[in-house]
Amino acid sequence: MEKIKRINVTDQVFDIMLENLLNKTWKPGDRIPSENVLSAQLGVSRVSIKLALQKLNTLGLTETRIGDGSFVREFNMRTIASSLYENRLLDMDFQQMNDFRILIELDVIKLILLKPKDDEGLKKLGEILKAMEKAINLKDKDAFDTAHVSFHKTICVMSGNPVFIHLYDAMDYMISYVYKVNTEADFFTAGAEFKESFLFHKYLYQALCDQNEAECMHLMNSLLELSRQGETKSDGGDNERTTAVNANAAEHVS
Repeated sequence: MEKIKRINVTDQVFDIMLENLLNKTWKPGDRIPSENVLSAQLGVSRVSIKLALQKLNTLGLTETRIGDGSFVREFNMRTIASSLYENRLLDMDFQQMNDFRILIELDVIKLILLKPKDDEGLKKLGEILKAMEKAINLKDKDAFDTAHVSFHKTICVMSGNPVFIHLYDAMDYMISYVYKVNTEADFFTAGAEFKESFLFHKYLYQALCDQNEAECMHLMNSLLELSRQGETKSDGGDNERTTAVNANAAEHVS
C-alpha cells in the first residue's frame, strides 16, 4: 500500500493558477483575480495565494504591480536567464557566449536553407545591414549595437523553429551585453575593424540571398575557428574582452 502524499497547499494553489495560464483562462495582459477573491474561491489563506503568486512572478509568468494587482505576462525565457546572469548564478564568460551564439546560428542557417526562400526575412536583413553601415559612417555606437543584435536575431527568427528562437531569446540579454562591451572601447578608434565587421555581415547576407550553403558554412566555420583560437576578433571584427572584465560584467548591467 502506498503512503499518502502530503502536498503543500501553496503548491496546489500554484498548480491551479499555472493551469489557468496554460489553458489561456488567464491570457497575457489579463488582471488576475485579487488575493481575497482567489482565497475565497479556493478556500485557502491569502498567504498561500501570495506565495503561489511569488512563484509565478519568479518564473516571469506574472507580475505584481503595487496598488494595481497581478497581471499575466507574455512568457519568454529571457527573464529567467537574465536574472541568473545578473546574480552570477549562470557562470559563463564572453568566449562561451560567443561559442553558443555561433553554433546556434550555424544550425539555424542550415534550417533556413532547407526552407523556401524567405523574401520578407531577407528584405529585413538588407534593411538592417544598411542601418549598420549608416551607424558606422555616423560613428553612432548605440545605433550600431542595436542593428548588430537585430541582424542576428532576425536570422534566428527566419528559421521558424520556436525552440531555437526561445533559446536565442533567453540569451539575447547577455549576447546584447557582450556586443555592447566589445564595441565600447574601439568604436571611435577602430573604424577599419567595424568595416570588416560590416563586410562579414554583408557576405553572410549575400550568401543567404543566393542560398549558397557552402559559403554560409565557410563564413560561420571561419568565425567559430577564430573564436576557438582565442583570437582578439570575433563576429568579423568585435574585440573579445579579458576574463577579468567578464567576471565583473554583471555589475554593470543595471
